[in-house]
Amino acid sequence: MICVAGVRLQLPTAPPTYSIYSSIFPLRRGRGLTGLKNLGNTCYMNSILQCLSNTPQLTEYCISDKYKNYISRSNKTNGQVIEEVAALIKELWNGQYKCVASRDLRYVVGQYQKIFRGVDQQDSHEFLTILMDWLHSDLQTLHVPRQREMISASEKAWLEFTKAKESMILHLFYGQMKSTVKCVACHKESATYESFSNLSLELPPNSNVCQLNQCMDMYFSGERIHGWNCPSCKTKKKKKKKK
Repeated sequence: MICVAGVRLQLPTAPPTYSIYSSIFPLRRGRGLTGLKNLGNTCYMNSILQCLSNTPQLTEYCISDKYKNYISRSNKTNGQVIEEVAALIKELWNGQYKCVASRDLRYVVGQYQKIFRGVDQQDSHEFLTILMDWLHSDLQTLHVPRQREMISASEKAWLEFTKAKESMILHLFYGQMKSTVKCVACHKESATYESFSNLSLELPPNSNVCQLNQCMDMYFSGERIHGWNCPSCKTKKKKKKKK
């Protein structure tokens, strides 16, 4: 990720045109090597945008204009967020500039969430979560679900989560987790299904260097919970919860 420190800039007083981005350092670079200039303390935003820009499926989806076939105008953001993100990704991948400043995207984002209007530092995880929700809403496509009695528990949970509205964003960045609870006395198991767009992983203790699979193993290793009343055998025993 490339993030160039810059001066504080004021928000535009009028809605921007989607095709205009503030390009600086017009020196031809390799594709995907364009950086994002800070607009105050917007590195929290820039880091997320660079991650999205380096997601190949999303980048191709935006550069090829495929997203235009699925824009929804009936939601809160009226399709504006995906249009701005797509315009920015095109700038980042045309190979023409060393760095660009995404004033237009910040303006649009600020119209729908006040905390992103100013130049103060914000939480990047919060920005990612909100941005994913907006992008999904901007690209929703209605699908006719199968009959509920014909689908599995996991499919039913997914249908309830998506409300039968799916999108490229949902397919790329969302998933479903199965949590299994097992009684250590009678070995009775029950499962629940939870949808997610990101996972918060802990680092291994006393480790200066670790790999992603180590963090994932810790997350899915399971845990023993004391003082749980088993609904099957009615005994107060330990239970083991595993994802």
